[in-house]
Amino acid sequence: MNKNTSKKKTLEEIKSLLKDIQKHFKNRNYDYEILALTTEFLRESYENYTIWNYRRDILKNGVLLDTKYDKTAIQNIISKELQFLNELIREYPKVYNIWSHRKWCFENAPFPIWEQEKAFLDLILTKDSKNFHAWNYRQYIISMLEKQNKTSYAKNELDYTTAVLKDNFTNFSAFHYRTTLIPRLINESSYDYSERKHFFDQELFLTKSIIYTSLDNCSIWTYHNWLLNSISKLNGSLLSDDITVKLNYINQEIKMIEDLMELEPNKKYLMNAYINYNILLSKTSKNLLDIPKKKMIEIATKLKEIDFLRKGRYDDLISNFKKL
Repeated sequence: MNKNTSKKKTLEEIKSLLKDIQKHFKNRNYDYEILALTTEFLRESYENYTIWNYRRDILKNGVLLDTKYDKTAIQNIISKELQFLNELIREYPKVYNIWSHRKWCFENAPFPIWEQEKAFLDLILTKDSKNFHAWNYRQYIISMLEKQNKTSYAKNELDYTTAVLKDNFTNFSAFHYRTTLIPRLINESSYDYSERKHFFDQELFLTKSIIYTSLDNCSIWTYHNWLLNSISKLNGSLLSDDITVKLNYINQEIKMIEDLMELEPNKKYLMNAYINYNILLSKTSKNLLDIPKKKMIEIATKLKEIDFLRKGRYDDLISNFKKL
């Protein structure tokens, strides 16, 4: 129960409150009284996108205008708005509209304290490290900190995701964030080839250490696939333009998968990776290297039984392999 209400409202009370707000909206009323009504309503119906929009209209076209553009007064109003959002986020941390409104508040705050907001996000993600709304919002806050301080946070944020993943290596949001940070770090650091090679060797080592203990972890396979594709891009490889280097890395990962398949022959992520990386090997070599067509057809046929919801995809793969 919210500390600001004695009891939850009934459905009829919420409907009545909504009608009252809609009447004011129609009459373009933008004062504190209406703001209070939306506060009351959103505590009960926090996912109502329309009322969140109306609340922003009230602030922009009424409450904030009444300050006559006094920045201190505006900041005080925004601070109270953030306090209201803190209440909601504590109870409903995975509601998009609440996070969207929080971003709007910072976009309109004369004196945004970005470091304080980053600390708030650290706390939220400590409580639930898989909250993808908080991860998305974090990228915005970090971008503003970088702009304010005229420095890159890519290395610090990459280290942050590493720490998060040590606690939970199924965290898709943390892995996805790394895919945005690594290209920046590589480009900003002006690494030479040996430094880039060391970086990717370490990254692949980390990834494979997770794969060995968690073969059914979709997040790690998605990330592993991204790493290998980033290395082997025909144009714009994050490691090297040397095709031999690219092919060596792909072959290295295929060998790892083959070894694991001998121990675990029926794991769908392993089998899919074997197919995908052999296709990648063929594309990277510009079809100069032969791929084990017969084995890939056998694996795709087996996958039709194990992963029957994607049967159509495997039928297409088998058909394409037979044409090679």
